[in-house]
Amino acid sequence: FTATDDCGNSSTCTTFVHIDDTTPPVLTCPAEQTFECSAIGAFGTASATDNCDANVTVSEVRDTSGTCPTVIRRIWTATDDCGNSSTCTSFVNIDDTTPPVLTCPAEQTFECSSIGTFGSASATDNCDANVTITEVRDTSGTCPVNIRRIFTATDDCGNSSTCTTFVHIDDTTPPVLTCPADQNFE
Repeated sequence: FTATDDCGNSSTCTTFVHIDDTTPPVLTCPAEQTFECSAIGAFGTASATDNCDANVTVSEVRDTSGTCPTVIRRIWTATDDCGNSSTCTSFVNIDDTTPPVLTCPAEQTFECSSIGTFGSASATDNCDANVTITEVRDTSGTCPVNIRRIFTATDDCGNSSTCTTFVHIDDTTPPVLTCPADQNFE
């Protein structure tokens, strides 16, 4: 600044105006999301606005934990041109809540003299390629013998389904009887 009087005398002084940005960006995280493991959709994104910077830098760091569900933690950071930053955290959950599809073998009947191979159960799952199938059997009766087979299919997340089938072992063939030859007596 310069001040000058009517006679031309003057004096000056200097001052400074500092324009600074000390306000961090306003960061909005995406809402928590949950997906079935066989139908994972697009993850939401964070957005940021700032009082001075029209192009705020938004970055993301992820870490993952768990298996059923798998939890993806997403840590977002918005930084403006002056180095002010704000953070928020959002989560994506990926879970398997669908039990395996289990198919039991057809009911079978065998003659006791020619027992064949018992059929096997099969299973498919929306997320687990190697479903565990277990079988429990109990037997009742004698003619026929009835074997109840209970199958359980369990996926990696503990979802399970069951089915039941039967094997019947019967004897429908009469015995072969050999009679003695006719005899004549006097």
